[in-house]
Amino acid sequence: MGFTYTAKNNILNGMTGRSQYATLASTCMIGVGTMEGEVFVEPDSTAGYARTLLGNYQSSDSKCMGEPVQGNIKNSKIIYLPEAIADWGTVTHFGLFNSATAAEPFFTGELKTPIEITTGYVPIFRVGTLSITIV
Repeated sequence: MGFTYTAKNNILNGMTGRSQYATLASTCMIGVGTMEGEVFVEPDSTAGYARTLLGNYQSSDSKCMGEPVQGNIKNSKIIYLPEAIADWGTVTHFGLFNSATAAEPFFTGELKTPIEITTGYVPIFRVGTLSITIV
């Protein structure tokens, strides 16, 4: 037996900062990096890297994710990460965090295509390209 669509949608809303549900992430940050085994490794902040706000349930203007549908949620706004002021290397994954700087991600996903981030590059997720599904 699996989650119902209602439960999946509530979890997706909670983990992307669209609502406060099960105290997953009333504020959600997104970052990029690589996986080294089970460890999510982010680029160095001295290269201009920082996590970006994905949503806070108390601020509708901050919500980058659309309404979940049948256990799937996609970004409804362009998500911009900071401009690289030095090379970040190749990123292969994204992570969702409940803090701008501390903690391990509570969710990770593999990017469809690895991205080589060099000086001057601004990583973005275009509308509809960040898709999270609970199966």
